[in-house]
Amino acid sequence: MIKYLTNPNNIESNAINIVNNLATDRNINEIFVFPDVHISTLESIPVGVCFTSNVDKFYPLVSGKDIGCGVAFCRIPEKYIQNNIVKSSFYNHFSKVVHSFTDEGLGGGNHFLSIEKDSVENYYIVCHTGTRNNGISFYQRSLSLLEDFRIISGINDINYIDVDYLNEPSDDKKSLLSDGNFFKEYNNLLEYSKNRRIKFIDKTLNYLFKANILLGSALENVEIYDSIHNYIEFKKDCNIHRKGVTGFNSTNSIVACPMSMTRGTIYVTQNYSDAQNSCAHGAGRKFSRNDALNYWNSSLKKKERLEYYKNFPEYLTNGEFTKDIITEFDFCYKNDEEWLTSQPHIRKVWKSEPILTVKIIS
Repeated sequence: MIKYLTNPNNIESNAINIVNNLATDRNINEIFVFPDVHISTLESIPVGVCFTSNVDKFYPLVSGKDIGCGVAFCRIPEKYIQNNIVKSSFYNHFSKVVHSFTDEGLGGGNHFLSIEKDSVENYYIVCHTGTRNNGISFYQRSLSLLEDFRIISGINDINYIDVDYLNEPSDDKKSLLSDGNFFKEYNNLLEYSKNRRIKFIDKTLNYLFKANILLGSALENVEIYDSIHNYIEFKKDCNIHRKGVTGFNSTNSIVACPMSMTRGTIYVTQNYSDAQNSCAHGAGRKFSRNDALNYWNSSLKKKERLEYYKNFPEYLTNGEFTKDIITEFDFCYKNDEEWLTSQPHIRKVWKSEPILTVKIIS
């Protein structure tokens, strides 16, 4: 069963074909396609897709190489703010410091750390990053594990692994992850990604306190929320595979969904349980990265381009934006309206707009 939480006519054909192919797999049950669906690579399922498998099977490569990627945020009420942030005098030093907050840094692509503000002057710190090198290493080990299982099962084209294969250690198994410790290591990896995001936010809070932006009481009274959107959730009756799909649970009743680097973030909660307690993790790309560059160079009005130069001088390198920055500007992403209306099981709680956003510029 495929359930579209968006208009299928607006989805690129390659993504539709991959989803339809998933539906032919007898081990896969419910498939949900979210409004931010788009192709990641031609070899993997699209971003913005969630599916359940039979409880005795799981698909180890679905999450890609950034297993555990997610978004953490905190909301800082106005009463804790003693001075406003002025981007022009604040950005340069802060952006340099942010990349040293953790050993592996933020990462590239659409990963970021932003400080945002809503219409009633509350501040938000939002961090989107994942497991970095540890995630890549685990992906490679999982690939070896899948290849071992294909040999043992005698089926060369399967993309799943039997859960029992991991729960029953054997001397015949070649992979380091097939020694009964897979699930322990997997959960440790998810916890590692969560702790990385929390560290970014904790250190940003302390930075803002030392810069006389926040009162010291903010450090003790601000709650940090975290959500993951690249992972497998192992349950008693099924296994839920999420690729660029945010999962709700009891500890993250409100999740942050970035709309774009320059537009800001929508924070949502559930109206009722649906779509395996999941929602789209962001607005979703309107243009692929190549198409975005072509649009910037040939179709975007000169006046609109000049607005980006005026509003985001911090991203200029020798007077120009790099490709990685251009492809994260707001024109590359879908609008908010369909995103909200096509997911009636969620509702908006807050919305914030960036004061500044730190990214890797390459």
